[in-house]
Amino acid sequence: MKLDSATDSELLIAFGRRRDLTAYEALVARWDHRVLAFLVKSTSDFEASQDLRQEVFVRLFRYAGTYKPEFAFTTWFFRIVRNVLSTWRTKESKRLRLIDRDTELPRIVDLRPTPRASAEESESFRVVRDAIERLAPDEREVMLLRFEMGLSYREIGEIQETPETTVKSRVYKLLGILKESLTDSGFAREAMER
Repeated sequence: MKLDSATDSELLIAFGRRRDLTAYEALVARWDHRVLAFLVKSTSDFEASQDLRQEVFVRLFRYAGTYKPEFAFTTWFFRIVRNVLSTWRTKESKRLRLIDRDTELPRIVDLRPTPRASAEESESFRVVRDAIERLAPDEREVMLLRFEMGLSYREIGEIQETPETTVKSRVYKLLGILKESLTDSGFAREAMER
């Protein structure tokens, strides 16, 4: 099998059935940066995202044999990503509840740009990014799957085990919230005046 031209599903099947490590390595190489970017945007914690990325690929290795070719690779794979995120969020919320109020909280990586980069960054991008960061984790996940990862409503519904129409409705509602947030910030009015 030519690794460069093989689909993700073909690579996963080659690894899951024949334990072809080159197929596994090719999958990791294809998805590594995208998974890390998705996790960083979902958690706002770069260090935790690196650990979560590693766990995603450990689970990919462990459960590759359970993949059924009638399902889209992205649907199967992002269920793993979502489960890893869900487990982390549960542990993180328990850990934060246990921390004494007088104890200094661990430093979470600030992913916002430096002051110089902020000055160079366009105002519109900043306003949109801030509005997205204010969404709840599950809302941010839907938006990232749709607009960052480019998944279809059907694929997102399969990942979240939710009807496609519900996903469409959530995305529409969240776009409305983002639009309202942009309008409240005055950005929408400024953009229309230009």
